[in-house]
Amino acid sequence: MHSLFERLRGWLSSLSRSAGTSYVVWIPYDEWELLLADANSWSPDETGGVLMGYRHECEIVLTNVILGGPLAERSEDGFVPDGQWQADRVAAAYAASERRTTYLGDWHTHTHLDWKPSARDRQTAERIARASEARASEPLMLIVARHDRDWTPKCFIRMSGKLKAATVRFF
Repeated sequence: MHSLFERLRGWLSSLSRSAGTSYVVWIPYDEWELLLADANSWSPDETGGVLMGYRHECEIVLTNVILGGPLAERSEDGFVPDGQWQADRVAAAYAASERRTTYLGDWHTHTHLDWKPSARDRQTAERIARASEARASEPLMLIVARHDRDWTPKCFIRMSGKLKAATVRFF
């Protein structure tokens, strides 16, 4: 796994030099499939979780999608995670990666075709940015919206007090 990280970082380094100031969030196909399975199992209720990975210049690579947990509260207009369950999985993923991957932010679904961050989404991103224990001053907010049977991601990064769109790519 270590060599995969090093190869990907080298490749991303060459890409980010030409990327300017736009940000790209890379999602592994297997983690995307995990997220989709969770979204489908809870729909029409919203669900969500935690994003882990690492940053390299303008590139952000997700390595782990952590689900909401067994005690999470889900409804058609909101999601409250099982915080302790998630914290345990974040700690385990952090240790397993030899402290290479860290908490990057949160993900959640919108069950109607709407990627626009709600006021609650903006407040959550601000709360994460201000929480020293999160160690994520520029957190990600990945919103996965549904239209008919298809889910589509849109990612935002909280920077300078605003949520700015990032490009999502898969590998």
